[in-house]
Amino acid sequence: MREPPSPQEDSAALMCTSSNQEQGDDWKATTIAMMEGLDLEEEDVNPRRSPAERKRLRNLQKRPGWYRRVSRWVGKGTKKRIRELWPRYGIEPPGWQVKMDIPALFAPDREVRTVVVDVGFGDGATLVTKALELQELAPEVGFMGCEWHSASVGGALTRMNETAVENVRMLRGDFLHHLRAGWFAPGALDEVCIFFPDPWPRPEDHERRVINAVSVGHLAGCVKPGGFLHVATDVRDYAAWVGKVMEGDGGNWEACAVPKESVLYRSPSQDGVEDGPHYHHGLEEVEAIYGLLEARPRWRPLTRYESRGIHELEHKIYDLCYRRKYIPGEESA
Repeated sequence: MREPPSPQEDSAALMCTSSNQEQGDDWKATTIAMMEGLDLEEEDVNPRRSPAERKRLRNLQKRPGWYRRVSRWVGKGTKKRIRELWPRYGIEPPGWQVKMDIPALFAPDREVRTVVVDVGFGDGATLVTKALELQELAPEVGFMGCEWHSASVGGALTRMNETAVENVRMLRGDFLHHLRAGWFAPGALDEVCIFFPDPWPRPEDHERRVINAVSVGHLAGCVKPGGFLHVATDVRDYAAWVGKVMEGDGGNWEACAVPKESVLYRSPSQDGVEDGPHYHHGLEEVEAIYGLLEARPRWRPLTRYESRGIHELEHKIYDLCYRRKYIPGEESA
């Protein structure tokens, strides 16, 4: 099984070196210690950078996005719900480069054999809707949500508690950090969904995008051969960026339509969702973006963010799908 790229392959803004330090069980202490080893030499030998750009790079390396919590904006009620519900639905991350036993995170009576990860689930509506649809239809499927924003985590926990969903577990923090930390064993994930991620539109912030040349390499290491990556965005430039990155890693990924082998395909279709002109693409546009689907997948629930973008802001939605290739000599987990 192909191992994910080492952290040393990351760019300067994303690198986390930890070879010369003890890795304890305290996640916060471990991650802070990792960031202290960032190499700033590149900044010193690049005289073209302005003072503002150098300051931005230093701030990015000292205080990365996955560590910020913006907890000062979270109400007391939300904090209370997180404290009460986290032991039931939350996942305490292991140490650095320690693999998680994902099936063991669910109830003993639920034998999870297929794992679907929802990255940046927002208010949790899509995550919980899909989990409820498949809870009885496919009991072997387990969902894992990943979100760093505390208010979103609190809202999703409340939704999960009210619906009594049993096949969802939650992981806090930035998915990029989780990939670099090596918590997902090779072939541990069957499908990864990244719906409407932050596009980070400024060129100097592109290293923060969840889909980049480094992250897709890590994903290839933890998504099993034949597994899928689903991406949806309302920013055409971001869709083109994703297509370019995935095409550049063509040795591991191939563009595909959403097939019946996908776990998400088994859920009931969303008959009440209108495709409309926003979801259909002309032939030239489909060919221009690698992996772009011709129409919106019917199984993907219509999110509140997406609905507002369509009806109020007249956004156009771009759905992309990729399959992890089978590599000779590599076995499926």
